[in-house]
Amino acid sequence: MLNQNWLTEGILDFEYKKYLLLAYFQGVEKHFKALQLYPAFGELVAHTRHLQTLQKQQQSLEMRFPQQLSGIKANELSYKPLFEADSAMQELNKIMDFALPKFLQATQAGQNIYEDVAQKIQLHTVGLLPTSFRSGILLLSAFKNRCVEVYEYQVTVFTEANERYRSLYLKWLERVPKGLLQTYESLKVQLNKRHQIAGNPATFLAESALLCPLSETVLPITKRCLMQKIAQLENENEDNALFLK
Repeated sequence: MLNQNWLTEGILDFEYKKYLLLAYFQGVEKHFKALQLYPAFGELVAHTRHLQTLQKQQQSLEMRFPQQLSGIKANELSYKPLFEADSAMQELNKIMDFALPKFLQATQAGQNIYEDVAQKIQLHTVGLLPTSFRSGILLLSAFKNRCVEVYEYQVTVFTEANERYRSLYLKWLERVPKGLLQTYESLKVQLNKRHQIAGNPATFLAESALLCPLSETVLPITKRCLMQKIAQLENENEDNALFLK
């Protein structure tokens, strides 16, 4: 794990930060080789975005400083900034120039794993769907896993800066041996009785066809696939409602 303030905390020295980053990326690579995507991938994405923002802010700041004419070449005027970065700023730029390509490369490696796993996850509805999908049951059948993991899910929708966001919370309920299963529809009925779930909850079955860690990879990606599926179903309901008006 790399501290969020790794760039500015501690010694501001290129060789030291380079050593720190190389050790970090070595750890990330080890996790990715074992197909352990999270939490390393989420952390990589956050670090990459933060570093890109810092670099853009600094470039924008430098552009605001006055410039003076430095020459004329091919009928074009060239300018040089009157502002010159001090040694600390130069060291910071050197570190960011080294770090950003490394972060982008590692993030892309994580994205490739994410896409490969997501393509191997099939998401199905179980039984009849209700009109609301904000809460329900997720059945997760991982590759070569002898049991089906059962979760209760809850979707929260919130708005920030005029943008609509969804978050999905999972609560583990139980583990059901596959050998005891008759159908997933019958399992849904049994779960409703055992956990006293009222009505007809939205129930989804996620089947993974790739052997990789459950908690670090399959479950987080399944969670995101489920959020996308729920958003799609809600949009379809809204479109149908508008059509019927």
